[in-house]
Amino acid sequence: MIQEYFSKSYYWKIDGKPYFSFYDLNKLVEGFGSVEKTRKGLDLFREKAKKAGLPGLHLNAVFWNQVLLPETKEIADPGKLIADLGFDSCASYCWAHHGGMDVFPLSSYETQKEVYFDHWKKTETAFKPPYIPNVSIGWDCSARSDQTKPWVQGSYPFTPVIQGTPALFQESVQETIRRLKQPGNHLPTFNINSWNEWTEGSYLEPDKLHKWGYLKALKAALAAEKQ
Repeated sequence: MIQEYFSKSYYWKIDGKPYFSFYDLNKLVEGFGSVEKTRKGLDLFREKAKKAGLPGLHLNAVFWNQVLLPETKEIADPGKLIADLGFDSCASYCWAHHGGMDVFPLSSYETQKEVYFDHWKKTETAFKPPYIPNVSIGWDCSARSDQTKPWVQGSYPFTPVIQGTPALFQESVQETIRRLKQPGNHLPTFNINSWNEWTEGSYLEPDKLHKWGYLKALKAALAAEKQ
């Protein structure tokens, strides 16, 4: 990774340091065998980057409050784990990871946004590293379900559907940018779920329903909030 990706001039960097994110902290720690061994592994990762001529690495940790996938586990104290492992920032993968999916089969995009923004507010004091917020397009993992079974609420992928629109997405992006301009324990950037998460109904890529709608909405949001 250091040789093939981090050294590229166009690789995303924060304060000159290549950004690298870990999605599942439980599996990361399980792979090394303990929190202490994981910290040593991450420290070695940074050292190797420096030896290659880089100023270091910006290591990011993804975390969630609500377990969705059956193979994932809940972290009892994600704030402490992230601090113990020495991460430079933390982030969310999608809104659905932080609750609000209470209505089946169709949950409200607006309600989900409110739940997520409340979660974001809590991270300002609950986590030591700065936070990178997320904007989600929607959630629909029915494509991953057994199509021969009735569509009833259950474990993943039989979960509620969150159906947004390009207009709602644009509003969320603009609100996120406005919040990022306010003082707080966050970095001046955000991520989007997702570019091509087709089987979870959350993608920016054009489709037959909205055409280029989501990409145009993103462009309009960025233009509206640009200063």
